[in-house]
Amino acid sequence: MILRPVDQTGDILPILSSADRLSGAAATALLIEYRLKLYQGEWWETPSQGFWILERFRDARITAQTTPALASEIAAYIRDTPGVLSVTDLQLTQASRAFTLTCTVTTEEGPIPIQYTGSW
Repeated sequence: MILRPVDQTGDILPILSSADRLSGAAATALLIEYRLKLYQGEWWETPSQGFWILERFRDARITAQTTPALASEIAAYIRDTPGVLSVTDLQLTQASRAFTLTCTVTTEEGPIPIQYTGSW
């Protein structure tokens, strides 16, 4: 998998040489970030596609009892990303209108740390 690099705000950067493109674990990490940022219903062509976390927060409050099951569902969502072999050490925390997700993703090129913060 080869992706174009992006800056801190997510804007695509120009490619001056083929070495500037992302591949391997870096490309997989960026693809995971893209998938986590696309919430279900945001893409007009396929409204059912995307990360469903907001629906879960809308349906019920996340508690200490429901967090392990939710973390398991999120790990399965991340595992569906091309290039991902496994997800370990997933932790999910919620504070007010934000949530933070951290985990280690094993790719074909090795492990990569993932940290994502979302809000609604």
